[in-house]
Amino acid sequence: MRYILGPDGVVHVDYRHKLPGRGAYSCLSRDCLVRACKGGQFGRAFKVSGKLVVDAAELQRRLADELFNKIANLVGMVRKSRQFVGGSQQVIAGIDSSQRFGLILLAVDISSAIGERIQRKADALQLPVAKLLTKEQLGQLTGRAERSALAVVNGPLCDSLQQELFRYEDIVGEF
Repeated sequence: MRYILGPDGVVHVDYRHKLPGRGAYSCLSRDCLVRACKGGQFGRAFKVSGKLVVDAAELQRRLADELFNKIANLVGMVRKSRQFVGGSQQVIAGIDSSQRFGLILLAVDISSAIGERIQRKADALQLPVAKLLTKEQLGQLTGRAERSALAVVNGPLCDSLQQELFRYEDIVGEF
């Protein structure tokens, strides 16, 4: 992960590696970020005279926001390429018909009965399941009404989405 020191003296997350200036790097995990903040590694990397105070929790929150936005963008790309099945009943039917899904996204506010049913079916096929977005957010990202479940078809977009979800989990600790 790349970070830069802004003109305001604040360390910023440069997730897309496009911001100008000297960069400092850390691995993409919560532990590495905390160690870098506590150990004064940002001050050394940016060659700052004196002590550079970096709030690990704030930097972690900003990084989580960047990752969340990337995940939302990827779900939008999945929608545009029509590589998904949306809605709990369609997802269940797709799993039952052995469609080639690579990932199941469940809304955090899905009913427990439906969520457990989809989870059991996904577990039987060893499909990864992530809970990150609300029904309303899933609906907005797919251009539909509220959606409680979304199944992403196997492919490069699915792989990218899974990778970003794992990164998000490493930073936030859950999904």
